[in-house]
Amino acid sequence: MALTYRQTKGSALTIQELDDNFQFFTGSHSVTGSLVISSSNTVIGTNTISGSSVVTGSSTLIGDLVITGSISLTGSALITLTTQSTLPSAASFPFSIAVSSSGKPFFSSASAWYALF
Repeated sequence: MALTYRQTKGSALTIQELDDNFQFFTGSHSVTGSLVISSSNTVIGTNTISGSSVVTGSSTLIGDLVITGSISLTGSALITLTTQSTLPSAASFPFSIAVSSSGKPFFSSASAWYALF
């Protein structure tokens, strides 16, 4: 379903067309090509990126971020880690960073968790 624009249609939108436009923004959407955000971006839920994503400004993620590929940072990045009461299986989260309930950060080598300091 695509958005219906009043300017393109040349007349007022029907109630159904308005409802369809609102529904367009409440669900999952795929982007084919490039997505460039030049303000701020807040994601609640899972954000899956296959390819590249460029954000100029700030990006807030509440939930999971799944990246297939690599991350390139220019400048600085702030990553806040959430404390885990018990660390999950290292095999389930290979090459991940987690924070234990003691506040210590750990790195998963895919076979075991290793304290970073």
